[in-house]
Amino acid sequence: GEILRQTEGSYDSVTYCSNSGNITSKSPELYNDARVGGIAGLSNAPVAYSQNTGAVSGDVGMMGGIVGTGGGYGDIAYCENSGDISTKKLYAGGIAGYGSKVRNSVNKGRVEGIFAGGIIGNAGPVTLCINEGFVKGQVVGVISGMTDRGLSQVVNRGTLEGDTVGGICGRNLGAISSSYSYASKVTAKDVVGGVVGY
Repeated sequence: GEILRQTEGSYDSVTYCSNSGNITSKSPELYNDARVGGIAGLSNAPVAYSQNTGAVSGDVGMMGGIVGTGGGYGDIAYCENSGDISTKKLYAGGIAGYGSKVRNSVNKGRVEGIFAGGIIGNAGPVTLCINEGFVKGQVVGVISGMTDRGLSQVVNRGTLEGDTVGGICGRNLGAISSSYSYASKVTAKDVVGGVVGY
């Protein structure tokens, strides 16, 4: 991450941070675990009231505007991304690439990945979030590319393009409630749904 490489545990926290620099990961293709974020690469601690405006990109791994990968106590709240987020392989999310609980956050940037979501590439849950950016990939949801952890009270105003596309979630294995997609354009090669691709 541009601010922190890694945080650990419930006693750490990251608040009121901002990144405007561009970040590029050149992790070899045989390593699928690159974790790259505008604020933190890997966060096991809460991240709040932070903003990223820089581009985050990598050949392979988990790319997020705020956090690459979150786990443990790594909840993300009240954050905003307007930078472009992309990976050629695996997960990309406007707020988090993989694994974090995200709430009260906004993405305005372009997101591209195999599993791509305006808020999170994979996992969650996601609550009270808004996506306004363009999202493109193989499995695409403007809030979440793929999740089994639930999405609630989320709104999409962005556009989508991909193979399997959902207005809220590309591939869903959890509950979705009180959520709305106002996408003006949805382009899909294989499966498409106004809320869920499949």
